[in-house]
Amino acid sequence: MAKVGKSVQIPLSWIPQSHGKYPENAISVGDGVFVARSRFLNEMLPGKLVPKEGKCYCSHGGEEIELTEYEVLCDTSLHELGKGYEWVKSSGGEYPKHAVIAGIGSDGKPLYIAKGYVESNVCVGKLHEGHVCAYMPWGRRENPISDYEVLVWKKRKN
Repeated sequence: MAKVGKSVQIPLSWIPQSHGKYPENAISVGDGVFVARSRFLNEMLPGKLVPKEGKCYCSHGGEEIELTEYEVLCDTSLHELGKGYEWVKSSGGEYPKHAVIAGIGSDGKPLYIAKGYVESNVCVGKLHEGHVCAYMPWGRRENPISDYEVLVWKKRKN
């Protein structure tokens, strides 16, 4: 978020997409993987979009869930103000100030966007507030990882 005079400019937007499509300004984590979220069983779950497979992958209840309708997180910041987000290293269920909430769990607690690696593969998943790890969708299961990065709004003043 950038403060401009007495106002703010919000640098991130969720854009509805489906079947592997994504906007030009989608946030990439590398290796053809983008930050996404999708609705499953009345929850909005953070996850990863893999366009070449035409799917968004989220984790829920120990499993990797494949979805073809999703929202992609995009950088909609004014270029003059610079990138409005960053990844911050964290671990053990901790999350930094200004962490981006992508959904709410069935228990009413926030689901933050986490990035990590499972078997050397970059993944985007969820950090469920109150849990001691992040969860990554990969290999048809929900993989708990203790070291991860959390997407945060980069608060700037101009």
